[in-house]
Amino acid sequence: MKSFRRRLKRRHGDPLVYLADEFYLKAGIALPQLKEYGDLAQLENGVGLVPLFLQEAKRVKIPRKISPRHVALFTGASFMPFLQDFTKKLKSIDGLTLDLFKVENRFFGPGVTVSGLLTGKDIVKTILGKTKADCLFVPNVALRNGSDVFLDNVTLKDMSESLGMDVKVIDPTPEGLIRGISDGC
Repeated sequence: MKSFRRRLKRRHGDPLVYLADEFYLKAGIALPQLKEYGDLAQLENGVGLVPLFLQEAKRVKIPRKISPRHVALFTGASFMPFLQDFTKKLKSIDGLTLDLFKVENRFFGPGVTVSGLLTGKDIVKTILGKTKADCLFVPNVALRNGSDVFLDNVTLKDMSESLGMDVKVIDPTPEGLIRGISDGC
């Protein structure tokens, strides 16, 4: 793949072909450096999300202290190791209790491991009864574009009622997570 992309870049000035991060992760191949993704034109398709998150995680300012709050967050299997590493840094925030959940995709099958294709029912099944959090952070990529509805027609309100906690939509970035933590539920 690398040699093919290099040839395209020499010929056209751009590699033209980009694999979603999930392909690299499933194959156990190192992700390309962020600069290899060009202008990140397919970010919404999971092309370059992980390298971008990792770069932003190095630069984000983490607060030392917040008003006490207990939050829960989730991700798909592919991104879990990266989010776990980042949440280790967040646990240093005085006043924050954080629960992290890996959601298996039962709706589309366990081979689908990205957060953007998780359903409300799978999220609820994973989290229900396993946390005393005041709030659940939902990455906006898990919702239908511009709505409060998951792919299986579960709404944020449905999820909040099922889990007995507030549900807050956040940007799936280090800054978005910090903003959610700082702003509260």
